[in-house]
Amino acid sequence: MHALAFLLGSRALDVARSSNAGRPPREVALGPIASTPETAAAWRRWRNAGAATDVDRHTEVAHGVSTVKANPG
Repeated sequence: MHALAFLLGSRALDVARSSNAGRPPREVALGPIASTPETAAAWRRWRNAGAATDVDRHTEVAHGVSTVKANPG
């Protein structure tokens, strides 16, 4: 019985690997709709300001520091 399960599983894996039906490519996210050139410029400034701050943000982890007290049994 185990041999049959192994053979069926290996056949299923072979079929899955041979087909190229992977995940579809991600679509590009659309930006907000701007009805005037001024609104579009404001959204661009907001987007660019966010992109500039994302580069500078980084998380720092303090190793060996516990944020929770030990739970005595």
